Amino acid sequence: MLKTVTRTVHTLELGSFIAHEQIFQPIHGEPPLHSEALRRLVPPRCRYGYDLIVFCGLEFYLYGRQVKEIKDHIKQRSGKDIPASTVQVLAYKFLKYLGRLHHSSIAAIRHQMSLRGGYILHLDSTCEEKDPLLLSCIDGISGQVLYSKKIRSENKVDVQIILETVKELFGLPLAIVSDMGRAFLNVVAVVFPGIVHVICHYHFLRDLGRDFLDADYDSLRQALSKSQIKAALRTLSKRIEKKLGGAEKMTAVFDQSDCQPYFIQAKTKERLQWYALQVIYEIQFGKGNGDGYGFPFDHLHLEYYEKLEIAITQVRETLKNAAPLPKREKKDLLKLETVLSTVMPENPDDPIENTVKSLRKRITIFDRFRQIMRLACKSSKQGLNDNGSLASHNELQQIEKELIAYTTRLGKKANRVRFNKQHPQLADDMKKMLKQIHKYWDMLFMSPIIVHIGNTEHEIVAQRTNNLMERSFRKIKRRCRRRHGRKKLHKDMASLPAEIALVDNLQNQQYVTTVMGTIDKLPQKFSELDQNGGWTLKTMKKTDCSAFSKNLFEKLQIYDVKNLVLNYLQNGIV
Repeated sequence: MLKTVTRTVHTLELGSFIAHEQIFQPIHGEPPLHSEALRRLVPPRCRYGYDLIVFCGLEFYLYGRQVKEIKDHIKQRSGKDIPASTVQVLAYKFLKYLGRLHHSSIAAIRHQMSLRGGYILHLDSTCEEKDPLLLSCIDGISGQVLYSKKIRSENKVDVQIILETVKELFGLPLAIVSDMGRAFLNVVAVVFPGIVHVICHYHFLRDLGRDFLDADYDSLRQALSKSQIKAALRTLSKRIEKKLGGAEKMTAVFDQSDCQPYFIQAKTKERLQWYALQVIYEIQFGKGNGDGYGFPFDHLHLEYYEKLEIAITQVRETLKNAAPLPKREKKDLLKLETVLSTVMPENPDDPIENTVKSLRKRITIFDRFRQIMRLACKSSKQGLNDNGSLASHNELQQIEKELIAYTTRLGKKANRVRFNKQHPQLADDMKKMLKQIHKYWDMLFMSPIIVHIGNTEHEIVAQRTNNLMERSFRKIKRRCRRRHGRKKLHKDMASLPAEIALVDNLQNQQYVTTVMGTIDKLPQKFSELDQNGGWTLKTMKKTDCSAFSKNLFEKLQIYDVKNLVLNYLQNGIV
């Protein structure tokens, strides 16, 4: 016997206990023998068990629980009140263990994908304030995250390294789906020559719409901002609310079973104040027509302008009917008409109105593309969760035919002499849009891929959008906001290791079955990883590329590179 080590161990199922471990030294010089029973419960040189690591990781990263909620749950189950910082450290360890488990299971994952005929590689990245980027590689058939890495930007070098790694680990994909990032378009052809590369229809349509609508839409946005219409309406509504007695008296009017007698008995001035207030509220709180897709599919500023159009029409009509009344009676309504007129003067050549007319024409053209592509449809209730799935490959062929017919018609219209004279800017932008469509035409439509599974032939068609990945990124960010409530996630995305993308795999039943059998076996799988050599927290952080700059700074300070370079420049001696 070499020695006896005593330490306090905390686990979720067994609670806290003092472990006396006897370590034996073999006669022939092999490594010391530790207790296998203890190694199955807790990592080497650690006080907290694998089940606690798994629990903290799942609660923190998969379910987005707050630290206090996790602490309370642990105390309720095991009686141990662990520090908040320990919860975060254990959750971080969970991600690193999950990454090691995923990497050790690549052979099983690859075999499982081969039984389905292969995999379709989806590439995309996400960031907050541009640095750093989390680039993920997902199998479009199974929905599994295959690989993820933190990079500084979507540059050719980093993207090529990632694609070479994926190629080495998982083999050649059946097809590749990405956005129109320059690095993806250039590198994919180098790393995967001959493999079908399709661009995401949603990204393509979104970029097309932004280029086509942005100039007019930005002009409208700036005009509304410059007019300060929102602030003026808010100030006017508060003034009217004060004249009507404030929140309590106004609410009391509608607390009655029938408030109609109140408005019948009210003075004319008071009625017009209520009328003006309702018009303002309809502008401020009225429901818009947006479907949750964002610009260029939704046009919130145009919808706001249309509310103003309706409001000023109503106010001017009411003022005509109230013409015989004294000016003091309709003072607030006149003020409202003055405020609205800052955006909508009675002038047919008003620049804002001309911008809106041009924008509506462009939206009509772009909406037709949406209908043809069957994407971001106004009738859809799925919003950004819509994958753009089609019933069959025949429907994709029908989309191609309709797109050919519509682009041909637009091209003829844009080249007409009369149309060019009447709408020179619109005609020029239409030509640019058609040029963009033809540039990526060969990457928009793909034929079914024939694969042989056993003795049977199967057709596989790639998903035509990357919304599968976008949805995964939104989940990561939503869980972050659930934990701390902050809108900005720059610090989170900078500090989270790349393994955060793998957490979503734990909701994929096929992945769970292949890698660990059931989710309950995660502590056992983590302990088996440590049988081949444990990782300390220090080792884990050294391998985390998100801490690259900080680690490099520490090394620069240790060797004092700054002074070394200075001495060399001054004396030629290092």
